Amino acid sequence: MKFEEIGRRTLNNLLQGVLYVAPISVTVYAVYMVFNFLDSSFAFLVPNQPFPGMGILLGLVMLIIIGYLGSHFLNRRLVYEFDRLIERAPLIKVIYFSVRDLLSTFVDKKKRLGKPVLVLVSKELNLYRAGFVTQKNLSDLGLSTDYVSVYFPHSYAFSGELYIAHKDNITEVPPESSATDVMKFIVSGGVTKI
Repeated sequence: MKFEEIGRRTLNNLLQGVLYVAPISVTVYAVYMVFNFLDSSFAFLVPNQPFPGMGILLGLVMLIIIGYLGSHFLNRRLVYEFDRLIERAPLIKVIYFSVRDLLSTFVDKKKRLGKPVLVLVSKELNLYRAGFVTQKNLSDLGLSTDYVSVYFPHSYAFSGELYIAHKDNITEVPPESSATDVMKFIVSGGVTKI
């Protein structure tokens, strides 16, 4: 066996090893970092923690209590006034409402990501882009009911783009494909199966 062949096989085995180990390592490391960050963030609740994770546990209990109190006792008028106050601070307004709207897509059933669709981007190339309909009525923008807004998440990122698309260029994804499956497909760069 030639030296070049041995080198090529060794390199191939090395890359295969990275392919198997890297996703697991990155996932474990990310979970570990989030766990450490959250635990240290709530360390003030239990200064001498008897076991790791106590801060996170107490933080979760606090969030559940705040959520309960907020949904049962917090007056909508108070929330409205707070939102109006935030609207007066330009930079804070952008951050606050962006984070609130992003999180509400996962919590609020009324604001979840819309129906997954494919949008024709180029007729010549027969090129489509996968996204989610977020608004069906864009009359506030002066557009007819033939247009909808479609959010396109980026692959391998927590960002995306918003397009205004004509309904003729939209194909609905079959109902057996859930929005979660389509999101995984997009974020994975098309590697994950729907």
